Amino acid sequence: MDTRTHVCLGICHAVISDDQYKKRIIVCGNEACDKKGKPFVIGQKCKQCNITYEEGTVHTCNPEI
Repeated sequence: MDTRTHVCLGICHAVISDDQYKKRIIVCGNEACDKKGKPFVIGQKCKQCNITYEEGTVHTCNPEI
């Protein structure tokens, strides 16, 4: 099972599966997102703060959020 996910780094913090990405869902389509139309990146959503982050970056939860 492939657990790779693709995420939006905008305010919607959308997460899609690798299968969805391969089916050409490659940009954020959320009308309310500041990154609408921008490509998803390989990444994850933090289970504690629900913020998305790009693979290879260090994510630290911000208690202010």
